[in-house]
Amino acid sequence: MRLSDQIVDTAAQFGWSLDHDRLPEFTAAIGGLTDSYRRLAELDTKHCPEPVPRKDAGRPPGITESSAWAWRCSIQDQDEGGLAGVSVAIKDSIAVAGLPTVMGSELLMQEGTQHIALEDATVVRRLLDAGAIITGKSTTEDLCIGGSSCTSLPQPVENPHLPGRSAGGSSSGSAALLTSGEVDLALGADQGGSIRIPAALCGVVGLKPTFGLVPFTGVQGLVWGLDHVGPMARTVREVAAALDVLSGSDGIDHRCAPTEIPLARAALGESIDGLRVGILTEGFELTTQGETEFPGSAAAAELVRERAWALTNMGLQVVDISIPLHDEARHIYGPLLVETAAINIWRAYGQAGADRGPAGDTPIASIIQALSAYPELASDPTKLVAIAGSLFLDHHRGDSLASAARLTQKLKTAYDKALCEVDVLVHPTTAPAGVSGYLPAPGQGVLVESLSYFHNTCATNLTGHPSVSVPVGQIDGAPVGMHITGKHFADATILQVASAIEVISSR
Repeated sequence: MRLSDQIVDTAAQFGWSLDHDRLPEFTAAIGGLTDSYRRLAELDTKHCPEPVPRKDAGRPPGITESSAWAWRCSIQDQDEGGLAGVSVAIKDSIAVAGLPTVMGSELLMQEGTQHIALEDATVVRRLLDAGAIITGKSTTEDLCIGGSSCTSLPQPVENPHLPGRSAGGSSSGSAALLTSGEVDLALGADQGGSIRIPAALCGVVGLKPTFGLVPFTGVQGLVWGLDHVGPMARTVREVAAALDVLSGSDGIDHRCAPTEIPLARAALGESIDGLRVGILTEGFELTTQGETEFPGSAAAAELVRERAWALTNMGLQVVDISIPLHDEARHIYGPLLVETAAINIWRAYGQAGADRGPAGDTPIASIIQALSAYPELASDPTKLVAIAGSLFLDHHRGDSLASAARLTQKLKTAYDKALCEVDVLVHPTTAPAGVSGYLPAPGQGVLVESLSYFHNTCATNLTGHPSVSVPVGQIDGAPVGMHITGKHFADATILQVASAIEVISSR
């Protein structure tokens, strides 16, 4: 078909009828852009050649039979630094040069869809520069879409405390490996709770840093404004030590604002006497309301409240505080997530954020190709995002995204106002389910399980405030997490409070 005919047909899809006299002008202009597309490919090949992977000992990787491990390896670039000798599991959505990025999905296991990273994510490079030993990549939920651990392949990740129950998601393997003592430190990524949910359900510490504090370069994202990457460990001190290594702009990720960040580990030794703690009413209500469907949730909320009030014995001030819009955060988050993800993956072919700079070595091209070639292999949560996002985009034509953007700013302002009255906000980490639920049978109940935990965590993905989940104890053998949120770039402060909770919970 001639270019002019293609232009006429495309215009008609928008309801435009091009005047015959104007058609040559459009044809010439679009013909010029065609030359630019050809030249773009040539320039990319010339000026942006593929990087050469390092030749490190321990590569290529070996596959493991453990459901929490995606790949095993042994990578250490130097034996000195702040994390010298610390063993680390890297969530399998984060690039490690020479290793596959599979993201728990059969889609990325097909012929022609495998992605082998050629360069490290910024966070991986910083860990190696600090002397850490990367011992493998941890299993994720299928394409990291879901808050449980029931969609990952080759099999779900079970909760080490409670076999047959959820380890949380999507950083399922990272939390499970820490709980079982197989690694000292792990990395997770978080778009709606994917670090904090598994940390809470498995009884470890998980930090979603302030938005833009830790570079996301080389991590497969979902929605540019919700993406976070952060550390997980068994203790607050280990998380703080990792944060000190990971923080700061890399000059690549445009989300990172150059700013002076206090060292988190050093701050743990400072006095927090007089610090103001706000018990967020709505966060407790969201968890308690889950009791009927998820038994143990009310008791979990009460345990978190008890631990929070115990902070008064350590010289902190504890008060009740309300942010009514927190109760509505999931209704802002859901439309924003599904519509933006649909735009990025199914309509912009994974490059909706290309104008914001390079994303690093991620498997997005392989994901797009696989979804087109093998649509039947998509998980139920992936199908849900695609169907719902496309359906509502076509119906609302962007109005809902505009509403979500306005309300996100309102929510951020409400959080900022509350954090002028107190230094940190606390509530149960997960809601409506306050404790781990049973893994569903294959093909049954996957969507319900995947959506059972995020109501309390998604708010600070929208606002960008730092949040950490710290264990407070167990209900009938099921770990319970306390969610602590602070001012932007006050990550050290929330870790100080988390450390105090750690002491209280160990007594």
